[in-house]
Amino acid sequence: MAMAAMVAGTALAVGGAIYSANAANTQAKYDASVQQGNADRAENNAAQLTAENARRAVEFREDYSDFAKSQEVVRSKSGVYAYSGTPLQVALQSGREADEELERRRYNAAQGRRDIEDRAAGFRADAINIRMGGRARRTAGYIQAGSSLIGNLERMERYA
Repeated sequence: MAMAAMVAGTALAVGGAIYSANAANTQAKYDASVQQGNADRAENNAAQLTAENARRAVEFREDYSDFAKSQEVVRSKSGVYAYSGTPLQVALQSGREADEELERRRYNAAQGRRDIEDRAAGFRADAINIRMGGRARRTAGYIQAGSSLIGNLERMERYA
């Protein structure tokens, strides 16, 4: 009877360790897939940000073009032409400021994309680490199961 109880205990210990190891690995796979999904969504956001900023740049150029045309119309109606002197300097300065603003917007958009891509890379690295941890926990569980089996077999041998 005592021997049967030892065999049953050994089977439960080994089975429990293997079950626990597999469950840890399954959870790690799920957690890694969540992080992978986060990375994919972040990369989609980066692509959307790029498209949105390109659209806004076109709008800004169109708005500035309309503004510059309206300035020219006002000057023409007042009898001043922007071919020389102060009106030309104002038009050139306005153009430079518009170019600088567009460049600032491009820089900020590129920085925003890099930030999002860095987050995506972090999510992917987390997914890799989680998978590795799950495999390590599974291996540790199998080793624990083997240790329980060997230890209990030794005890059974002593009583046999």
